[in-house]
Amino acid sequence: MFLFFILFLPWFQAQEENNIIRPGLISGRLTLAPSYFVFNKNSLFYLHGNLEGRLDKNVSLCGDSYFYLGTSGTDMGFFRYHHAGFFGLLFHKDVKNHDFFTGFQPGISYTQIKKDTLHPDLKKPSSSVNALFSVYAGYNLYFYDYFHFFIHARYRYGLHATNLSLTLNEIIFSAGLGFQINTIRKNNSAKISVF
Repeated sequence: MFLFFILFLPWFQAQEENNIIRPGLISGRLTLAPSYFVFNKNSLFYLHGNLEGRLDKNVSLCGDSYFYLGTSGTDMGFFRYHHAGFFGLLFHKDVKNHDFFTGFQPGISYTQIKKDTLHPDLKKPSSSVNALFSVYAGYNLYFYDYFHFFIHARYRYGLHATNLSLTLNEIIFSAGLGFQINTIRKNNSAKISVF
């Protein structure tokens, strides 16, 4: 991917004058997302889907979902399920077609622990729906009318608390190629304003 950036850097710079980022922009992303699980230093992997709508020049509404795929590490994981969803506002700082953002998003997760990994005498697998809180930040490069590159990171905080308590704190990384459409024409003076 780095080589791709270097080869097409002059083309990206020529595209910077286009104003793709504006109210009415809807962006979607789907990627594999590795994470660093703080509790036992394993790497968890997710299928990460994201849908974002730009409400104003500096504010967007964003929803994210994470579908748990598996774990790599010393013990090959203790989750049977570890899916999550987030929803909230993101705050942007745009420089031409470079979009930097940060935000705080609440969320929920559904987790189920394998019964034999952490507590062998557990009668049945411990599963629960958990409240989550996350800090989200990233960068998007809008280089074409319908495509952009993205690099995102999220720190999420939560607790699996049923008959077995387990911290759900982890750092998740996402990167790849995203898709977007503008729902409001550039020459249209209609404006959506949040603040």
